Amino acid sequence: MKKRIRKKMTDWRKISEQMRELNDDVLILCKQLQDNMTRLTWLLKENTSLISRFPIKVEDFVTNPPIHNGAYLVYFVRKDGVRVRFYTMVGSKWYDSQKNEVDIKSLYPSCYLQTPVLSEDAIDIYKRRGR
Repeated sequence: MKKRIRKKMTDWRKISEQMRELNDDVLILCKQLQDNMTRLTWLLKENTSLISRFPIKVEDFVTNPPIHNGAYLVYFVRKDGVRVRFYTMVGSKWYDSQKNEVDIKSLYPSCYLQTPVLSEDAIDIYKRRGR
């Protein structure tokens, strides 16, 4: 009788230990999944402007200057009207459409809009679609 009880107890201990290990593994996987979901949520919030129909709002150049590299539509509001120019910012330097460096602050820009740019993967898909 004692042998049977001892054997059952050792089996229960083994099963209990296996359940603990399984529980630890599940907790680790849940933590990783939660971290990944947090990262995905953050990426979605950051890149919402790339997937929405009306991507980005117009920002004031003086109070909120652009800080990211990319292509920008820069608005110049003057007494005689509004002019819009296309500029590219690379590493805090501004370039016009002919790739000439421009001192943007001396032109007194009023506001700007960052233009959405297709990713390399999207460009590759459209190239393969071809004509």
